[in-house]
Amino acid sequence: MTSTGARRERLTAIRRRVEHPEAIALAVVVAALVVAGWLLPPFWTAVAIAAQLVIGGLGTVWVIGPIDVKFGFARYGTFAVAGVAFTLLGSLLSPIAQVAAAPVVALLLYAVLWLELRLPEGRSPRLAVDLSLVAIVFAAAAGAFAAAAMAACWLPARRATRVNPLTALRAE
Repeated sequence: MTSTGARRERLTAIRRRVEHPEAIALAVVVAALVVAGWLLPPFWTAVAIAAQLVIGGLGTVWVIGPIDVKFGFARYGTFAVAGVAFTLLGSLLSPIAQVAAAPVVALLLYAVLWLELRLPEGRSPRLAVDLSLVAIVFAAAAGAFAAAAMAACWLPARRATRVNPLTALRAE
């Protein structure tokens, strides 16, 4: 057997063990949009968030399947909202922390999809899915408030550093 054949055989074995490869692909794509939202200027961050909502929403419908009313319609928006929350939260991190957080975001996004996929089989309580979404949204809200507080403190302090101290003392 050639090395290419052995490699192909190993990849086939790995693919057989992965339960939902489309969920992994969707999580990686949305995680890439999250990271792009961290690195781009504000206008393009808004575009990345819009793309997350579209790709996350439609991709979740594709991965989870048809609507089952007893589980609620919100399960199709959970993944997209989680991606937006990670974008807003990650924009507050330093560049080094963003690089470290990128694979964690992909893993957490896959975890949200994984919980949703296990729900119809009765193996995942609805409470776990709801709590994970609530935690993500509150973390993003806390990050947004922290950014607003930092801007409220930083802008006046920056303006004050531009004034010559001797001029300010003479004016008093």
